[in-house]
Amino acid sequence: MTIPLRTVIAFGGGFLFWCVDDASPPRVLLQQAHEDALGVADGLLDPAVNARVVEQTRKGTNDDPVLVAHARRYGYAFVRDRYLPHIPLGFDPRLVVDPRAGSSFEARPRPHVMTAERVVLAKMGALGRVEHVLSLAAR
Repeated sequence: MTIPLRTVIAFGGGFLFWCVDDASPPRVLLQQAHEDALGVADGLLDPAVNARVVEQTRKGTNDDPVLVAHARRYGYAFVRDRYLPHIPLGFDPRLVVDPRAGSSFEARPRPHVMTAERVVLAKMGALGRVEHVLSLAAR
């Protein structure tokens, strides 16, 4: 599958994301896969860890009710309507995004096409690191 990438943005605590073009048909497929994955993982949260996630989401988003509710239910705030398909490019703490002031990094159009040949289901850890590959599917 080819997936068109569009813009590089700074996100959250200084992450750089290369975002999938919102108007592309693959974006719809990625959203559906995201929704399916949420259903598979629903109810599998560690309550103690998730309480810290919810508290950090409150602080980091000025208590945004939708994001806090997402964090409470799914263990992560940026899901469902707030999901943003992307390729993580890197991390730079100088690019921290303040919800009130924005980021020092200006979003930049960088059109490109990515080809996906495999899908990996992985357990993710701190800062988006893969802790363990659960399954690997080739097309």
